[in-house]
Amino acid sequence: MSENEQRDFLWESWRFVKQIFPLLIVGVFAVGVMRVIIKPEWIEALAGRNSLLGNLAGVIFGVFMYFPTLVEVPIANMFLNLGMHRGPLLAYLMADPELSLQSILITAAIIGRLKAWVYVFWVALFSTLAGLIYGAWFNGTSIWILALYLGAFLVFIASGLYFTNKRNSSKSANPLPTSAD
Repeated sequence: MSENEQRDFLWESWRFVKQIFPLLIVGVFAVGVMRVIIKPEWIEALAGRNSLLGNLAGVIFGVFMYFPTLVEVPIANMFLNLGMHRGPLLAYLMADPELSLQSILITAAIIGRLKAWVYVFWVALFSTLAGLIYGAWFNGTSIWILALYLGAFLVFIASGLYFTNKRNSSKSANPLPTSAD
């Protein structure tokens, strides 16, 4: 590496540190404030177990609370320390960067509302499923049982897509007759 390349690398690294460090400080401060406000009993009651409701709560929290990626780590650690199960925590960590109210509104403006909400549904579904599977694995469920559940879910999804495609194909092959004047 030449001297100019080293200097450019160091200046770019310094610019990166100046850009990220304030976000990290704000995130750690926000976690400290939130930790005082949020009671552990609330987190344990809502997401203390690996349940469907707990995983959905993690996904919904990820959608409505927008945090920069660097701030997610201290917040996730705070939730873990407050008693959140690792399954709902994973569901939150998967949904948060993918879905936010802002991204949903922008996506809806670009591709349309229906497609945007279908996208939101799929991301929420798979984030919840990933949280449930990871939480079950963390609780000690056999990997074979988890593979069986995942396989059944994939068969269900594939069947739904197959029949939806078949129905749409039959509609396009037999268009509705139009009345002639």
